[in-house]
Amino acid sequence: MHIDFAKTDWNELLVPAHSKRFTQSPRFTQKEGWIENKEDPTTPDGYEYVGLVTKEKFGVGSVVSVECDFHKFGAPLITLAQSIEPDAHGELRFGFYYELVLYEQGINFWHHYTDENGVQRWHLDFGAYFPVEAGVRHKIAVGIRQNYFDLYADDKKFSLHIDDMAQSFHVGPSACEGINRFFCMDVTKD
Repeated sequence: MHIDFAKTDWNELLVPAHSKRFTQSPRFTQKEGWIENKEDPTTPDGYEYVGLVTKEKFGVGSVVSVECDFHKFGAPLITLAQSIEPDAHGELRFGFYYELVLYEQGINFWHHYTDENGVQRWHLDFGAYFPVEAGVRHKIAVGIRQNYFDLYADDKKFSLHIDDMAQSFHVGPSACEGINRFFCMDVTKD
């Protein structure tokens, strides 16, 4: 699957979905050549948290990649959601999910979950620290293997073992902590 965010037909394959951490449900803004999030003074960091994921799930042997850039302090990411469920307002929210985050100091890989009291929590599973230039186009990717994720940031690759991880995910780009642009997304299978 190849999605060119310069075109407007990407919404046939992707649906808006968001973290339960936020009550807002903004949409990406279509620009000529890409999609991006915007500033939002009502959020803790002053920017929209915007997400899109595939309607179908992808599993072991799949690789999801995005070409993106970010302004200073931005954090473009790839979301891998085990489930997406509507909230009380009909907006889709991620259930348990992972995210690969690119930022100026490298990459982080997190998992997010809802605890027994209904509170959204997150835990850092992996971090690699190296300089990443803002305002430059980058490619990030996640490969799904049996109990492993392969994490890519431009020419760097890391592998992360996860016991008992799900076998398939809704996948797609998300934006937070600054202005982030997405140019294209690919999902391939071995």
